[in-house]
Amino acid sequence: MSRDMGSDSAPAPGERHTAPTDRLPVISPISERLYRLISQEVWPWNRKFSQELAEGSPFAAREFIAGKDAVTVATDILALDQAAFSAAFRKLPMKRAKLAGLKRNAAALLANEATR
Repeated sequence: MSRDMGSDSAPAPGERHTAPTDRLPVISPISERLYRLISQEVWPWNRKFSQELAEGSPFAAREFIAGKDAVTVATDILALDQAAFSAAFRKLPMKRAKLAGLKRNAAALLANEATR
């Protein structure tokens, strides 16, 4: 049994409710990224509650990462050995990725940057 998808009634038992395709917005990867960028800038909660971190805050970036761009951090990660990795990311969730995983991701980042 076919139903008019424009009606607001519930679907009959055994039928799936689907949205009419003529009213769905067209979302491209670019428009989705632009939406996320703009929404982060204009969302009032982001401005209302944003504040500088206090000195010694547990949420502050670790010395290994603080103030560095992604390429520099990736290069530094590739140069790490296991002892330095354990010291730099002690008590952080980044240790779950393991040194090999971070090195793989760092190498991918540097390869992507080289192709730009």
